[in-house]
Amino acid sequence: QQLILPTDFIQAAENYHLMPLIDEWVVNQTCKLLYENKEQLDCFEMCGINLSAQSIISKRFKETVIEILEKYEIPHEKICFEIT
Repeated sequence: QQLILPTDFIQAAENYHLMPLIDEWVVNQTCKLLYENKEQLDCFEMCGINLSAQSIISKRFKETVIEILEKYEIPHEKICFEIT
C-alpha cells in the first residue's frame, strides 16, 4: 500500500462533495481507536479532529457524529472538532 497525503486528495474530495464521507470515516476510526484503547483516552484532556466546512453544513453529519460517539462510548468533552 502507498501512503496518500491529504494534500493529494482533499481538493478533489471538496470538488466532488465527498468531504462529509471522509470526515465521517475519520471520526469513526478515531472513536474506534479510542474505544479499543481506553487507557489512552484517560491520558489526555481532549482529542482534536479536523472537519471540513462541507461536513458542518451537512444535514446528516451531526446525527452521524452523535451516533458514533455513543456507539464507542466516547465522552463528548473528550473530542474537539476543528473546522478547516
